[in-house]
Amino acid sequence: MELLQLRYFAAAAKYQNITKAAREFLIPQPAMSKTISNLEKELGMPLFQRGGNRVVLNENGEQFYATVRQMLKSLDDGVASLKERDGSMSGEIKLLILQNRNAVIDLIAGFTDLHPNVRFTIYHTSVVPEDFEFDFCLASDNFYAQNVQRTLLFTEDIVLAVERSHPLAAGASASVDDLREERFISMPESSDLSSTALRACKRHGFAPKNVILCDDPFSVRKYVSLGMGVAFAPAVAWDQLWPENVKLLPIRDAAFRRSAYLYSKNGKHAVDERLVFKEYLLKHLGSL
Repeated sequence: MELLQLRYFAAAAKYQNITKAAREFLIPQPAMSKTISNLEKELGMPLFQRGGNRVVLNENGEQFYATVRQMLKSLDDGVASLKERDGSMSGEIKLLILQNRNAVIDLIAGFTDLHPNVRFTIYHTSVVPEDFEFDFCLASDNFYAQNVQRTLLFTEDIVLAVERSHPLAAGASASVDDLREERFISMPESSDLSSTALRACKRHGFAPKNVILCDDPFSVRKYVSLGMGVAFAPAVAWDQLWPENVKLLPIRDAAFRRSAYLYSKNGKHAVDERLVFKEYLLKHLGSL
């Protein structure tokens, strides 16, 4: 019985799909099937009920998978611990970044400088492949997933971005009443920024008058710089990203704030590169 056989078996058991398991190891599907069949022959019993590419663990498979999964975890933790001691940390970190993308990109670059053998798989949208299981997600308090821990990173103001020739730019801040008749460049309501700002406006009995809805933050900033409207902006996440002719005005209402959280899967990050990365994120983002 070989270690690679056990890893292939564990992948097939996790995905319940031979093709997906083969894709994880970058091998042809027939090679994955043959390796698992050889393992079953060696054990003298089937481990799966089969139907095309889909496989479901039978009773023997369930028992064997529990043992193999624990064994592989102990082995991987031991290897990661050794690598951490000699500074040659490696492995993969899977990220879902729904908020504060620019800050996290800078941190990933810094972490990679320290640990060049660690690789990342990153998605910036909640629409991800079915088999993608994130290690960490950066999102607002509106994010929901099962079996996750949530850690508050920081809270930031939502400010008003205006082009410098706009009348409001003459002041040091903006009131809620100043917002009522403005023409807004807005992100879609599905974005955390817009949903938070919209809730704050509704508390005062109005909704922003949107002249442009745009799902690209870069374009929102560009439209504001062209004087096409004003925009709500996160004070931290979009810091130093604005053209010079845009002024950011604090809004005189505490409701215009949002919080950033780090979500991590329960039961992960015992001793490996993910624990080190989590501590790195908390240290740097927690100080914002």
